Amino acid sequence: MLITPDAASVTPATATTAVRRLNDSSKTRVGPILGGLTAESTLDPQWLRRLLDLATGPGPHPWHEQDLSVAATDRFHAPISGAKTPKEKGLYPPVALLSWLIRNFPMRETAVSGEDEVARKRKALARREPAVIAEGLRELRRTGGARGWHVLEGPTYPDGYFITPDALIVIEGKRTETGMTTDTTWMPGRHQMLRHLDAAWEIRGDRVVYGLAIVECPRGELAVPEKWAAAARATQEETAVAGSLPHRGPEEQAGIRDSFLGMTTWAQVVSTFGLPASLLG
Repeated sequence: MLITPDAASVTPATATTAVRRLNDSSKTRVGPILGGLTAESTLDPQWLRRLLDLATGPGPHPWHEQDLSVAATDRFHAPISGAKTPKEKGLYPPVALLSWLIRNFPMRETAVSGEDEVARKRKALARREPAVIAEGLRELRRTGGARGWHVLEGPTYPDGYFITPDALIVIEGKRTETGMTTDTTWMPGRHQMLRHLDAAWEIRGDRVVYGLAIVECPRGELAVPEKWAAAARATQEETAVAGSLPHRGPEEQAGIRDSFLGMTTWAQVVSTFGLPASLLG
């Protein structure tokens, strides 16, 4: 329980910070609950199979035949309170997407603020100036995804990322948010979960990719609320997939779409794994 000073003695800035910490999903859900599953992993090395089961309904579950054991050095998420590790891991966007953004800058020129060199070149991209597009593509070939005026999407940070022998697993955690993020700075319609999965897909090698979201539900309940179920359905709609993955062909778009398994709730995870109910306080 968070103890705060008397309301009369709290400045607006302090009050805002206190509320943010109280509702910060990384500190109050991801770290404590995913961190709590570390103990579970010593009892059941394949505990990730059970977690994936929570996000899916009846049907084939191929991960039951796959090795989803994960070493301590291959798990990335906010740490439990007082710990310094593990930490979230940034996953970089595919170079093909960065190239697409240079060639198809999807924002109006008026969306670019400032008059410095970076702003001027991005405004030129918005005007589809061939020389600047060519320059951006040359810089991309030279530097890859390093920072620069030509890099129009940075790394994405899933709340949980697990590297196993047979799969890469990405998790997005929500608590007080009203929905999934569906835009980035320079790319309207880039859905958050598809962005995570796109980045993982790029480095999967011969592994499969799985993704799920863990969300909040009313106290005393376990089921995914309808607003989140609707968000899950929206993530897999044709317009969302095409808009989020314009650099992918139809087969890869379908593969990334299908790698999103769905959603479960923090309460369901705590109940299924026998974690302390106090973690939901």
